[in-house]
Amino acid sequence: RPPYVLVGQSIGGIMIRDYQRRRPEHVAGMVLVDPTHDEGLGYMIDGKPKPISLTTRQELQEFMHALMAKPAAPRLNLEKVSRPFDRLPSDLQPVSLWAEQRYALDTDRNQTPYIGEGQRQQFTALRLQRLARPNPLGDLPLIVITNGVNKQKAQLQTLSTSGRLVVAENSCHEVHVCSPDLVIDAIRWVVNVVRNPR
Repeated sequence: RPPYVLVGQSIGGIMIRDYQRRRPEHVAGMVLVDPTHDEGLGYMIDGKPKPISLTTRQELQEFMHALMAKPAAPRLNLEKVSRPFDRLPSDLQPVSLWAEQRYALDTDRNQTPYIGEGQRQQFTALRLQRLARPNPLGDLPLIVITNGVNKQKAQLQTLSTSGRLVVAENSCHEVHVCSPDLVIDAIRWVVNVVRNPR
């Protein structure tokens, strides 16, 4: 039952931020693990990269029309676990491989334009929330973990007055795989703050 402590890695950071934006009463705290920033993902518009959150609907439609006119890339035939998931315990690697294979098989290219428009709306709303005022999440317990120094991602700690930054040195984008103790400690900190408010 809510409220929840949410943990999101990469674009999962966007997803949990959006859940919090829509249902703030359901979220007690968050851990963002090397998260995608709301200006950190984009498309090539007029030959130049442009963040999704700054892309207009018309620009996205034109981009998707050109993209869908190109031949589809061949499906990947995954036969072994990709890096860094080969670091997982051997008994978990078949599960990871199965998940990667299912993702490859279940991806429907025809859904790409709709997914793109959904992401555009999501990223745009989160950018507007972030810029609306200082610390838009109030004092929500928040930890942002980055893979090395990343000023853009580090900026997300300012979403909350309680925000903290943890830099994972010599790690990887999948910090929960390459530096799991950092993620575990971050979750414990947030849960402890939620359970024992000052």
